Amino acid sequence: MKSRRTFSTLVSVALVASALTIAVVPAGADHTADPASVTIAGSLQDELGCGGDWQPDCADTYLGYDADDDVWQGTFALPVGDFEYKAALNDSWDESYGAGGVLNGDNIVLGIGADTDVKFYYDHKSHWVTDNVNSVIATAAGNFQAGLGCPGDWQPDCLRSWLQDPDGDGIYGFATDQIPAGDYEFKVALDEAWDTSHPATNIPFTVADGEIVTFSYDSATDDVTVTVDPPPPPGPASVTIVGSLQDELGCPGDWQPECAATYLVYDPDDDVWQSTFAIPAGGWEYKAALDDSWDENYGAGAVRDGPNIGLAPGAETDVKFYYDHKTHWVTDDLNSVIATAVGGFQSELACPGDWQPECLRSWMQD
Repeated sequence: MKSRRTFSTLVSVALVASALTIAVVPAGADHTADPASVTIAGSLQDELGCGGDWQPDCADTYLGYDADDDVWQGTFALPVGDFEYKAALNDSWDESYGAGGVLNGDNIVLGIGADTDVKFYYDHKSHWVTDNVNSVIATAAGNFQAGLGCPGDWQPDCLRSWLQDPDGDGIYGFATDQIPAGDYEFKVALDEAWDTSHPATNIPFTVADGEIVTFSYDSATDDVTVTVDPPPPPGPASVTIVGSLQDELGCPGDWQPECAATYLVYDPDDDVWQSTFAIPAGGWEYKAALDDSWDENYGAGAVRDGPNIGLAPGAETDVKFYYDHKTHWVTDDLNSVIATAVGGFQSELACPGDWQPECLRSWMQD
């Protein structure tokens, strides 16, 4: 069972009760088979021995898979210069990941001020690809790591408890439901070693079976936190916005319930699935399909196998889609007013606090 999550996902990911695995969102993480190869493909390949640049099949810039870490990684000596790169899977451009772990996303920019060894990383569970120049490499190192599959505990170089930052906001995080019940301690270690770690003393925490432990590290302040939350209620493993708009959003075609490019992500604070997509002008139709199939889907009025929902933006615009598994209502912020009851009671509903208009645990539906 794959057990790690990136911090983007702990903010906005599906935490599935039976087999909690990371689905980053970028939505769609871990949605393809494990690759046979991962290549750092970009404008730096010619300097690293390839016959040219942007060659996904050049073995000179392959990453190696580390079974202890469950992460692909490799170190290359780079000269001074400004470079761009992506991670290309299986020697082709059919599946590649760029900035933010996005499928076929933007190139990652890498500026090198002096000749140096740069270590690159790719995590197929989250699709995050990065390097130790652009990113802090932070791990939650403690006496729980063996329970996650590390060779032992207190190992800063074991990336099974790697804190990630796909959205680039400087907040690194890792969440898992795979720590056995017990009392534990940890620190956040940087650069896969103990040379720099935070805070000065170990942080204790206690976890019960199935609880979700979330570690976070603020690279601007060096603040470290840990939270322990109960498992989410049973629900789907995935929710896809399927319809005539999928081809415009990166899917190979339309009406494809298994296309991860239009996955919604589960927000545990809200207990609602949601994502925002840039929708071009036009007349579109959609539904919500669960678990990558048509076996369970919801349309207009939260009706199972119900009518398609119409969507007609007059100009290209960002549209946020929502699916509530408690009511099966699927909607968007173009067709619907998104209204919440905001007040001093919200924390009692499991919102992070009171007077929070963005907490959808008090979402008023129609």
